[in-house]
Amino acid sequence: MKKYSNYFSALLAGVALLGLPACSDTWDEHYNGGDIASTVDAPSLLAQVESDASLANYLKVLRATGYDKVLGSPQTLTIWAPVISEARANELIAAYQAEKAQGIKDEDNTIIKQFVRNHMALYNNSVSKSLRDTTIKMLNGKYLDLTKTAIDGKNFLVSNSPASNGIFYKVGEEVTFHPNIREYLELHEEFDSVASFIKAYDKYELNENQSVQMGLDSLGLTVYADSVMDLSNELLGQFGAYIHREDSSYTFMAPTNEVWKRQYEQFNKYFNYISTVNHRDSMQVLNTRRAIFRGLTFNNRTNNTTKRHETDSVTNTQYVNFTGFYGLNMFERPWDAEGIYNGLDTAGCSNGRVMKDTEGRIDPRKTLTYARYIMANRGNYYWIPQDEKGQGVQQQNITTRAVPDSTLVWHNQLVTDEETGFEYLEGSYETIRWNEQIKNKSFLEIASITTTGNAEIYYELPSTFSGVYYNVYAVMCPAIAGFTDADFANPQDTLPTRFQVYYMERLDKPRTRKNNADNPNEDVNYPASWGTALDVPAQAEQYKDGGKYFKTIPNKVCIVPIDIARPTTFSSFGLTDEYTMRYRIITSVRSSQLKTWTNKLRINRLIYIPFDTEEEAKNFDLSDLNDYQN
Repeated sequence: MKKYSNYFSALLAGVALLGLPACSDTWDEHYNGGDIASTVDAPSLLAQVESDASLANYLKVLRATGYDKVLGSPQTLTIWAPVISEARANELIAAYQAEKAQGIKDEDNTIIKQFVRNHMALYNNSVSKSLRDTTIKMLNGKYLDLTKTAIDGKNFLVSNSPASNGIFYKVGEEVTFHPNIREYLELHEEFDSVASFIKAYDKYELNENQSVQMGLDSLGLTVYADSVMDLSNELLGQFGAYIHREDSSYTFMAPTNEVWKRQYEQFNKYFNYISTVNHRDSMQVLNTRRAIFRGLTFNNRTNNTTKRHETDSVTNTQYVNFTGFYGLNMFERPWDAEGIYNGLDTAGCSNGRVMKDTEGRIDPRKTLTYARYIMANRGNYYWIPQDEKGQGVQQQNITTRAVPDSTLVWHNQLVTDEETGFEYLEGSYETIRWNEQIKNKSFLEIASITTTGNAEIYYELPSTFSGVYYNVYAVMCPAIAGFTDADFANPQDTLPTRFQVYYMERLDKPRTRKNNADNPNEDVNYPASWGTALDVPAQAEQYKDGGKYFKTIPNKVCIVPIDIARPTTFSSFGLTDEYTMRYRIITSVRSSQLKTWTNKLRINRLIYIPFDTEEEAKNFDLSDLNDYQN
């Protein structure tokens, strides 16, 4: 065989190579579930193999691997003994012994998995004239087609021969081993990088409920005749990529080793952590690899439903799994000329297919570095100023306002009659559908505890990337969005908001001088009120009220670009309390201006979008993407 790999797929039936006692009730319940009972006086499975000269080479493999003892034990099994050549038997034995010499355990040995257990199943499994075509689960977990005359298309030479410990069949050739996606990756050296990364997360645990107990040993410890081991893999579980399960159906975009290496260099820049982060170097390596892996698995059952077929679009297993993202991980028209599936070499597997990616077709902007948002009322991402004495006295009133689906708003204007010269109001009602503009139908209202003071709030952006350029937008709401009937709104509430924005970035090394007030890069150890107000970017011209002052538009939901093409040095991706990008938003209204401006902030969410280049960030037009409107 070209290559043998150590598979860590689910071990469905471990076999004890020990002398076993007579069958117990538990033993019978576990193993005797077939169509016919075994015959106690009949020869054992091993005896039937030994008595057939055409199975001498198969017997050599059984003895070399220790499975002759299994077929001679009381365990109830069905076997399909293949007729193989001496050369094939020697090849299998040599491969088994090679892995044995490497310290690989029998339950993980490739030959045990692919050959020995691929010809055995638990229980008595007979065929008859009345049998309908079905599938049967082999000891290695594979599901094979079983008919009256064949298994997996291999015709029976002998069938339904009862044994004292099961049912005996003979087939004229070896039953084909059908690798699942996980196994296929490990079989092919060109996928060693991704296969090794997956294997590092393997963990075996004893399934006591399904294992059969023999009793207790001299030390009082449980001895298992049949030790059923469950395989779990944290990586596959976290990404919903169960490519080792036989009852699943996936498409896996398998990067070759060359692509994996190239993408590692590409993704690594996103995870530069400050020196105070524990194990920063290992975190960078780990998150880089996870970033490559996260977009590779597609659930075939999800992508082929009555509502959608994969010819239109496909989603990977990370699609809309988490809140705070703008639903990417979707790929349109995958089979078209520019589609991610088009033209790739494809191999069928027992649980789906592997597509060989020699280009790196999974764009990180579709799976990793995409737009995120934080709701303004997420308490773990914002904080408010306290009194100057540090007594923890709140200086702001914080309220979450619910938003109705829609509101009737009266628009009127003063009109002069040309004939009489009299003035009168003329207007009409407009229905504003807030639920189409305001995410989660709510916004956070921030007001100073004094009626003439300015509102102020601080936001920290979670899971940001290093080495990119961020565009940041604040979604500002009008007060009337919080009223069921806008006619009852206070006239003061219809005024626009005038505010400033300060940017602070956590630095790797704390500053030692406090007089750099014009430096917007503030360390976390310094008061967050420091920093420099940002200029209103050119992309926010309609929201500009002077060089450093933003304004909202009355009675409108405004997506205000508060920072454009902000370069980042450090990442906070995956961290819970090491945020690197921080924004301070504060109204700038004097008491004498309260008839013109409101001194309250009303924020629905902050949107932040990373770009690989400054040019991309500056040329991005948010209004072109409907996904961000709500």
